[in-house]
Amino acid sequence: MNQIPHSPFSILHCFLFLLSFQLAAQEAVFLKNPSFEDAPGYGAVPGGWRNCAFNNESPPDTHPVENGLFQVTQTPSDGDTYLGMVARDIGTVESVGQELLTPLKGGQCYSFSIHLCRSGTLFSSSRVTMKPVNFNQPIVLRLWGGLSPCGKKSLLAVSPLIENLDWKKYTFQFRPDENLNWISFEVYYVKGTTTGYNGNILMDSAAPFLPIDCESKQPLVDPDTLQQPKYNYENYRLLSGPPSKLSHLTFGGYGDSGFRVVDKVADINGLIKDNCSQIGFQSGSSYLTNELGMALKEIAVNVFRHGDLTLKIGIPNTDGSLLSKRKKTLKRIFREIGLPKKIYEIIVFPNSSLVEGGWLCGHQDIWLQVENGRK
Repeated sequence: MNQIPHSPFSILHCFLFLLSFQLAAQEAVFLKNPSFEDAPGYGAVPGGWRNCAFNNESPPDTHPVENGLFQVTQTPSDGDTYLGMVARDIGTVESVGQELLTPLKGGQCYSFSIHLCRSGTLFSSSRVTMKPVNFNQPIVLRLWGGLSPCGKKSLLAVSPLIENLDWKKYTFQFRPDENLNWISFEVYYVKGTTTGYNGNILMDSAAPFLPIDCESKQPLVDPDTLQQPKYNYENYRLLSGPPSKLSHLTFGGYGDSGFRVVDKVADINGLIKDNCSQIGFQSGSSYLTNELGMALKEIAVNVFRHGDLTLKIGIPNTDGSLLSKRKKTLKRIFREIGLPKKIYEIIVFPNSSLVEGGWLCGHQDIWLQVENGRK
């Protein structure tokens, strides 16, 4: 049988197709905001990242906070800020994650590096003793890949125990079994630990995920030619001066409330992030972590002052009567300062893992968002 010879055009077309397929498979995978840049604050996850620890604890923190209570003073490895995460003596740990700009490919080997260290001082309250202690013990960092928000489908890498007090670059190599479009970082205890303890890890300057040859471990792309996509995170740098220099507000017959007043609508988001660590429900309860709710009231009165705005409060659905009681608590807090009902809206999520972008805080089952327009 005579065979039809391949034309030069068809051979070239096939070659170009295979080449383009190979290059696509060897694409570097970038992170959004890899240097964890944002306004410093407690319970303030940097832009581009999401709190992935749904355990009724405060979210991770953006450091360094000037004159901060935690006394974390490390100079950033890159940029102006870095991320700090802790593990606690009651067995809870912190985690952040994000959806990748392009997925990690199943079967492709990758190299990834990030700068890590431990702070010798990170003072916070122990959940066991309820007294301030130093969360300075060494812990490890775990890298997870997932198929859904904050999903833990595959454990991709685990760091050694992070004991160094100065920044050190750590490099990991791994090979996913399947395509993964979410990653998350989680701190954890040293292997073999049976009882939780208080530790911390600081994170900065993460590199892209580089495709590498699985045998030689050599990169399949030139790192020097990569251009990190620009990430325009929203800058929440708060207010126009320290609290002592801000004006205060008397509102709704509440007397000299001591509420801070922000001059610009754009500063309200900063106020939310500044107050976030003081807002939340006690675990399994309808009581607020701060029963007077002053931090939440301060946000609400500033929303009221700035024209046609609505404060949206998101809470997850719960079993039994707890949801109804939590709604009543929020309404009582606003009623105490005479806040009109048209100023706020309470929204119920099916569960906390389904909270999508655009919301701020997320501390202990309360999410906040400010939108233009009123009911």
